[in-house]
Amino acid sequence: MIKVHSIVLLFVIAAAPPCLADEPLDTESIISALMEVTSDANEGVRYAAFSALKRQPRSDQLVELFWRGVDDDNLQIRGVSLEKIVELEGPTDKVLERLVLLTNKGLTADDRQLAEKARLHLISIGAPAIPHLIDAIKKDETSFYAMSALGDIPLGEHRATVTKQLTSLLKSEDSNARQVAVQVLESIMIADAKSKADAMAKAVTKELAEARGVEPRYLAYYVKLLQKYDSNADGSLTKDEWSKMSKDPAEADVDQDGVITAVELAKWSMIRR
Repeated sequence: MIKVHSIVLLFVIAAAPPCLADEPLDTESIISALMEVTSDANEGVRYAAFSALKRQPRSDQLVELFWRGVDDDNLQIRGVSLEKIVELEGPTDKVLERLVLLTNKGLTADDRQLAEKARLHLISIGAPAIPHLIDAIKKDETSFYAMSALGDIPLGEHRATVTKQLTSLLKSEDSNARQVAVQVLESIMIADAKSKADAMAKAVTKELAEARGVEPRYLAYYVKLLQKYDSNADGSLTKDEWSKMSKDPAEADVDQDGVITAVELAKWSMIRR
């Protein structure tokens, strides 16, 4: 009986159609169908479709679709689309302009949530976003999210321009603008102080490692002296910096690398005594 059942089973298997799992998946048709569903009247369906398409590689159709999604009525869809656009397009002028625009669009709870997402994207992009943020503040003193973003981005060569613009806002007639400007200026000063402290600590650590044979009192004195003339806080003096000292310490640059450290100053001083 068992043998008969086995033979019947073999006939059934042989007669069955090939397993569908062996057939190649028609990904293009699926993606096309999902793209159509992004226009569904139900926002839950639209969001599911946008979320599914978010995992797909770049194509011109997807870029166009997600740009449309940034303007969808649903906050979640706008957030997903914004994230994907930043990923697909990178820090282009078009992307940066839209992000900056979103930091100051409306006063509803949804607008504020999207503004915060845009602010975080701008911070992540970093330096390329700074000129766009500066322009936004110049055009509208109430670009609070734009101002806030500047407090979290390393400003580099834009530091003077940004601080000048923020300082001018301290005289704004809008009290909120004045308050945000104060907070961002404080953040910039804290970041600047930390950067200088980190650079100096790194320099001192290096100097201590090289300071064999240097008397501690000499090293301590020249570390403080170096700080006085080290205008860029990089832990060493270039010729432009040391030329402001009362005595020319050029001879201290024994390795002729164009910079003088506190250790070199201390050793030079010990030789001269």
